[in-house]
Amino acid sequence: MIAELESDKPGSAKPEITEFLSIQDAMDATAVGEIDACVVPFENSTEGIVNVTMDSLLFDHVDLYIQRLTTLKVSQCLMGLGTDREIKKIVSHQQSLAQCRKFLRERYPDILQEAVPSNGEAARLASVDSGILAIGPVIAAQMHGLKLIQEGIQDEKVNETTFVVLGLKETGVYGERSKTAITYGVPNKPGALVRAISVFDKHSINMTKIISRPMKGKPGEYVFYVELEDCDSINLEEALREIESKTSFFRHLGSFPYN
Repeated sequence: MIAELESDKPGSAKPEITEFLSIQDAMDATAVGEIDACVVPFENSTEGIVNVTMDSLLFDHVDLYIQRLTTLKVSQCLMGLGTDREIKKIVSHQQSLAQCRKFLRERYPDILQEAVPSNGEAARLASVDSGILAIGPVIAAQMHGLKLIQEGIQDEKVNETTFVVLGLKETGVYGERSKTAITYGVPNKPGALVRAISVFDKHSINMTKIISRPMKGKPGEYVFYVELEDCDSINLEEALREIESKTSFFRHLGSFPYN
């Protein structure tokens, strides 16, 4: 994904790819400038938003911007070194375990399941212990020398995950096949959220997504993540200025291409 991003620039060198133990580690490294950008899962068509990505972006890493968004088909695979008779536990990221609930319940009802920070870490654990099986993509098996026991084990055959590229610089891409992401909070008053949302209708901007997340340390209060589609920059700037005036806090998370 990073390679595709850089290859848009003629003559650019192939980027170095670094693997991190967890989503949080990748975002932390980007925030301090250790790497130029990170690619992290954002939303799955079966299990919904990846909460650690969303909450880290909204609450922890206020300097990171969404630079690109892309959706990929995901096939979950069971992999390992050993056989069914040796299995002590099955490990994967919690989202991948959730995507395979039916398969795991039917085939391994008595085997311990353990959530780990990433599918890459799951594959690494399976590569050093024949009693562990991992769930993840084919590439994880290839990278860690594991045999594929079964492919396509996700419960929903149409299974897609949206990934985001995050970086310290804003892309600033507007118009067709672009999105703009913002986050804001509203005063705890009747009609406050409706007044904020009505700004998009006023400016004929298509709001394609709104997600609420609990405000950390303030029970009963929420922040909202919103995606807007195919905006021209002038109309968007007017709308964002207006919505900022109606909210208790506001942040533009970037305008970027998607596919």
